Amino acid sequence: MPTDVTITHLGLADKYDFKELQEMCMDELVANDNPFSGKIIAENKDLSEHVKRQVLERKLEKVNLALARERRLNTERDQTHDSKGGKVWRK
Repeated sequence: MPTDVTITHLGLADKYDFKELQEMCMDELVANDNPFSGKIIAENKDLSEHVKRQVLERKLEKVNLALARERRLNTERDQTHDSKGGKVWRK
């Protein structure tokens, strides 16, 4: 679903206190890989500050999880070689 449509639905869910729709829209926005969606959300006049904060915190959490996963993979890859570049054998 396009970002602007999701934000419109989120604004209506926020205004009329539709919790299920609000959760679905927030999940959709967090899953959206549009690099500008955070800015669009922050600048939106129809969303309450509370909802904006929730969405942006969830997006930040998603980014932090991806970074932690990359760090873990890099650490695991680096630990398979010794300081001279030789392969370290593990059980």
